[in-house]
Amino acid sequence: MRLSFALAVISGLALAAGCATKETKPTAKTGLPLSTNYATDLLARQSALSDSGYALLEQGKLEEAVAAFRAGDAVVPKGRFVRYNEACAYARSGKLDEAFAALAATVTNGFDDPDQLDYDPDLEPLKADPRFGPLVEQTKANRAAGEAKLAGGLPDYAGQADLIANPDSLKAWSDREQRRVRIHRNVWHSWETTAAQFDLEARRLAALALQKKDQPEWNYAQERVRTVARLRSPYEPWGAVTDAMRKEVTAYLATKPNSDGADEARYRAALAEYCRYRLDDAKDPNWASGAAGARQHLSAMVGGSKFDGSAAALGLWLDLVEAGEGRTALKDRVRDFATKYATDEGAQQMAGIFLQGDILAALWPLPFEATDIDGQRVTLADYRGKAVLIDFWATWCGPCRAELPGLKSAYASYHPKGFEVLSVSLDYADRTTPEQYRTWVTQNGMPWRHVYDQQDWKGPLVAAFLVKSIPSPVMVGRDGSLIGIGDACRGAKLTATIEKALAASGA
Repeated sequence: MRLSFALAVISGLALAAGCATKETKPTAKTGLPLSTNYATDLLARQSALSDSGYALLEQGKLEEAVAAFRAGDAVVPKGRFVRYNEACAYARSGKLDEAFAALAATVTNGFDDPDQLDYDPDLEPLKADPRFGPLVEQTKANRAAGEAKLAGGLPDYAGQADLIANPDSLKAWSDREQRRVRIHRNVWHSWETTAAQFDLEARRLAALALQKKDQPEWNYAQERVRTVARLRSPYEPWGAVTDAMRKEVTAYLATKPNSDGADEARYRAALAEYCRYRLDDAKDPNWASGAAGARQHLSAMVGGSKFDGSAAALGLWLDLVEAGEGRTALKDRVRDFATKYATDEGAQQMAGIFLQGDILAALWPLPFEATDIDGQRVTLADYRGKAVLIDFWATWCGPCRAELPGLKSAYASYHPKGFEVLSVSLDYADRTTPEQYRTWVTQNGMPWRHVYDQQDWKGPLVAAFLVKSIPSPVMVGRDGSLIGIGDACRGAKLTATIEKALAASGA
């Protein structure tokens, strides 16, 4: 899969920086192992070679494409994706031995993103091969080894002599450092990016502590807790970053904050404990420790803070996972949660991440009424007697676009049998006009109906279906029943879900 940088942005930065041509290493003592900083012109050259390689691959020029990818790797020899594009090229071309040799080199180089291996469609031809699984496991081991370096939490630079005392200067420095981290994301390994963010935020917070020393309402320890939480997403496993959160929460609670502050810290600690492994199977050996740690913090919350709804969502999720196949017995509780916290922003965010399927099942059928890009009213009643995939997506969404080949193939095969697709776009109005959207879907062979209300994440359908990330597909059966959501409607699982939806009779 193409994983290139925003070339125009990098090129602009290179011009502003004078196009230095050497890689540099951080010289300050940071308390964290930081990685090589590459000059922006080197990153731009690597990106251009990657793009060139994929263009050649599209023309059927495999060996020329591989040569371009290798030239890009030579520019950034320690990069995260060294030989990865080569592996994708060989896999797409059916040369599995060469693909595995290249991918093994990528993993040996420290590649630490197992989700990338699982979801990259270019690697699909490799996944049934017994050589693939061990590479995924080694990638997980790489991630664990890297994240172990983050367990100590944020460095503490408070009181150092070189802190930036001027707010405007601090913002300019922070913006510049954020850009540096951003343009290195596809070069550094995942843990290296997090380490750089830890160091950046630790320095920023120490400077803010100096600037706000006369503002007692600003709490340095609390801001450190919030920062660690912000640097990890509930969508991903946290690994040793959970240990970093433990350290920061313990330090903050030792300051004896008020109940609201303490409840916030305990909620964040609970989420971190669960997300160490972020499992959805209570039979997994690691489930018990994560669930117990999360519940310990949730039970210590006093209540009455703005984190009550978020905590309730997490607690409900833990119970649903442990209920397993018997989770339908919790349907009334799920419905009560959805009603009680319908206007709680934090609860809704957590519900969209963890509870979307359970809440949709508890409230189904949901009303669906919109206007398509042809100005025609569209409701689910229009699809009575047919199976329909409601596909929340956007043209800018890489994972959404990666699903398109499989979706178009499924549509071609099953449309004559009664399968429909209804796309709901979350494109941004200031970036994509309705006509631009229409042109894009036409050129990319998406002949089904489309809804584009230009409200992106704020649209009523997005709220009703608890969409917090995309792609977010929902499959409805011939009888109007809810058949599946999310992963069940993506990739290799899509065909089976379509067949189930077509067979749904309501009996």
